[in-house]
Amino acid sequence: MKNELERFNPSIRITVRSFSSSFFNKFFEKYPQYMFYIAEMSMGYHGLTLIMDVKYQNTDVPVTDIHIVNNEAEITALFDRYIGNFYQKVILVCKNESIFHQAFNSFHETQGVRHPNLLNSSASMSKNSLTGSKCFATVQFEYRVERTVLHKHKLDVDIAIAKLCKTLFFASMPEELKVFLAHNYLTRTVKYVNEDHGRLTERSHLQSAYGALIKKECVCQGYAKAFDLIMKHEGITCYTVVGTSSNAPGATEDHAWNIVTLSGGKGSFQLDVTWDSNLGPSHYDFFCKDDSFMAASHGWNRANYPKCNSSYDVKAQAVAYINAHKPMLMVRKIPYAYFSL
Repeated sequence: MKNELERFNPSIRITVRSFSSSFFNKFFEKYPQYMFYIAEMSMGYHGLTLIMDVKYQNTDVPVTDIHIVNNEAEITALFDRYIGNFYQKVILVCKNESIFHQAFNSFHETQGVRHPNLLNSSASMSKNSLTGSKCFATVQFEYRVERTVLHKHKLDVDIAIAKLCKTLFFASMPEELKVFLAHNYLTRTVKYVNEDHGRLTERSHLQSAYGALIKKECVCQGYAKAFDLIMKHEGITCYTVVGTSSNAPGATEDHAWNIVTLSGGKGSFQLDVTWDSNLGPSHYDFFCKDDSFMAASHGWNRANYPKCNSSYDVKAQAVAYINAHKPMLMVRKIPYAYFSL
C-alpha cells in the first residue's frame, strides 16, 4: 500500500488474506505521513480485495520531507536544522497538537538569537481521524535576505572562525583561557551598533555572527552568537541566552548573552560580552558570573538553561595560566592584545 500511495495511484486494488475493518486505521496510525497527500478518499472491500480510490494533493512534496516527531526536543532540532540551511518550509507530523504548540511557542522565545537572519515563522495545522491524535504542521520560514546571500555569509563565518581559533588557541590550552581569549577578542575588535537603522541586509548582519566576525559591528545577538560559535568550535558547551536586561529600575529591553559550561565539574558561568564591550577594553564586570549576580540586571527563563552557581574563578585561573606561560604564548604567536589585562 505504501508503494501505491507513493506512486499516487488514484485507484488502488490490493488482495488481502482476511477482512479487517481496522486495517486503514492501523496503517495510517503507523504511517501518518501518507495522509498528507490525500485530499479525498473512499475505501472498502469487495471480498478479499481492498478498494481505495484516492484524490491526491501536495504531490510535489517528497515523503522524505515529511518528518515524524514525538517531542519538543525533536521539533526544535528539526527547526534548527532546516533554518540552519535556510529552507523556507518544513512539514512535520507531531504526536499531538499540544506538544507542537508548546514547542513552537518555546521556539519563538529564542528564535531571534538562535537564528538572527530569521525574520518570521508561521505555522498551519490539520488533523485526520485516521491518524489518531497526530497532527500535521506546515511551518514557513521568512528570512531577512535571500538564501544565496545567507549561504555566503555562513561560509564566510565558518572560515573566519576556523582561522580565528587557529590563531587564538592550541589543543592543550585550558578551557578557562579559551573563554578568556574569546571574550577579549570580541570586546576589543567589535563595535556595538544600534540596529534601528539601515535596510534589511544591514540589520541582518548586525544581528548575526557575520556582523561580529566579518563586519566588526553588531548588536548583542551578534556578540552572543559569535561567542557561541567560537566555543562550539573548541568543543566547549555554550548556550546563547535570550532574555531581557535593565540599565535602570523599571526599564528593560530584549537582550542576548551566553552561558558556558566547563568540563571536569567546574560548573556553568554567565557572561555578557556586549556589556563588557560597551564598558571599554579590559572590563570583566560580566565575565563568568553566577545567576545571583546576573539577576540584578538580567532576566531569563531559568528552566531553559543550566544553573550557574559555581564559586570557581574562571578569570583568576586564566590569568594565572597567562602569568605562568607568557613566554610560551608569545612563541606560539598568540596576539598579546588578547591575553593582556
